[in-house]
Amino acid sequence: MFSPLTQPGKRYRYAVLTVIAILSLVTLSSLYYFFSSDHKISRFLTAHNWQSYTVTEVASTEVPGLENLKKTTETSHIVYMPNQLYSRVTRVTLLNEAQDQLHLTITEYGRWEVSGGYLQVRPTHFNELKTGDENAFTPKQITAINQYFQLNAEQSNRIDILSEKAVLLTGLNTRSQVLNANL
Repeated sequence: MFSPLTQPGKRYRYAVLTVIAILSLVTLSSLYYFFSSDHKISRFLTAHNWQSYTVTEVASTEVPGLENLKKTTETSHIVYMPNQLYSRVTRVTLLNEAQDQLHLTITEYGRWEVSGGYLQVRPTHFNELKTGDENAFTPKQITAINQYFQLNAEQSNRIDILSEKAVLLTGLNTRSQVLNANL
């Protein structure tokens, strides 16, 4: 009279099991997206304001045209916003052979994204302000320094979360930088 699939009780059970299976798939897919590495890193970056500090001793032959540049100190404050825009303000202190200092404040903003475990930054705007001994470096040298920062601003770095307050950025040229969360 009734085939096994057309019995009223079994039909209801199959419908319930089908609904449960579909809901389970949707839930698992949502959890995978929410906890996937790229999404997790993006959420982590936008949850904090970041800071980095870098000191570079420069060899006299390392940068053509900048033979008198001996040391640079950079302090950067970075904000990654949920709309995939970022803002970075970098205070650069340049020291020449005579120990004269020139301070540059470089403001940059642009777009960022995380893809495949890499943080890709594409600046769209730069602005620079000079203070200190402006005679320590020639205008040509300052232009070369600005160009260097602009060229190095567009980056693709492997990003690793070190702790709840620090991330490690490793560039394709093996240059590494640690970003610390501002408290």
